[in-house]
Parts: sequence; structure tokens; C-alpha cells
Amino acid sequence: MIAVPDRRAAGWRVRPVLAYEVWPVRHQVLRPERPLESSRYAGDDRPGTRHFAVLDRGRPVGVVSVYHEDPPAEYTVPGLEPGRGWHLRGMATLEEIRGTGAGSALLRTALADAVLGGAGAVWCKAGSAAAGFYRKHGFKTLGHEFEIPGIGPHLFMYWMDARPAPTTSPLR
Repeated sequence: MIAVPDRRAAGWRVRPVLAYEVWPVRHQVLRPERPLESSRYAGDDRPGTRHFAVLDRGRPVGVVSVYHEDPPAEYTVPGLEPGRGWHLRGMATLEEIRGTGAGSALLRTALADAVLGGAGAVWCKAGSAAAGFYRKHGFKTLGHEFEIPGIGPHLFMYWMDARPAPTTSPLR
């Protein structure tokens, strides 16, 4: 799958990267008190998993991964057909670039890629402190805040493409 550049990226370059390229930023931002190995997630090397980085002078300063995976059974995303869920995970931006639009460019690129891959919904377990960022980009919350042991409070959030799915082929 080809990543679609986000034209609103305000100069930020987002590109697909390999799994190992996202681990250092994940580690620094999301799990600084844990071993680097804790930043390698199950599914990182699974076929179809996509990793993206926003670059500053060629150096990754923000990362995100998207996995073709339905939400856990305890969360029912309204209108999501089985097999069309995509899991957004490991979204992290270095402190030095927060507030510059880099995270928004990164997230929009990942969402566009998921939609092009057939996503009916994109879901995540967002750190509670980041919930406002996700809401600003159209994510909704399901359920109540919960604790991920050793990591902190989170919310289950999801995003659905606002465009209706085509009902017939336009090439008839």
C-alpha cells in the first residue's frame, strides 16, 4: 500500500518506515522507565502492519503504527463490520515538536492509509492526557477510563470515515 501525503502537513514530511525505526521514539515518549524491548509491540512485524514517522532533518520525531485488527470484544464500535477494524497504536511525538502540527500530519496520514486499506473504523487505547488531541481529529470515546498497569489511565477511542461507503460500482 502506498501512503498518501497529507497536503495540510505544514512542511512536515511523513513517510512509511520499518518497525525498528519507531521503537526509539515510542520508548522515549511512551515507556521511558522501561526497557527498550517494551517498545516493540506484538504485531509490529505482522503482514499488513504499517509504521509511519514524521521527520525533522531526516530524524524520526513522531511515530505511529496501524494494525489490521478488530477491537476487543468488550468494545462494540457502532456500524463496524467484522474484519474492517484497524488498530492505531504507539502514537508518540517528541516534546520538542508538540504543537507544531507534526502529530496531526502523522495521524491524518495514518488514517488515510487505513481508509485506503479498507478500514471501517480505526480504534486506539489513548492515554487520557491525549484524548483531547484525538477528539480534535474526530475520534469518539466508548466506555470509561481504565488503567493499563505500569503505563497509566487510558480511554478506548475510535474514528470512522465520515464519507458513506459506495453501494454500487461507479463503473457500471
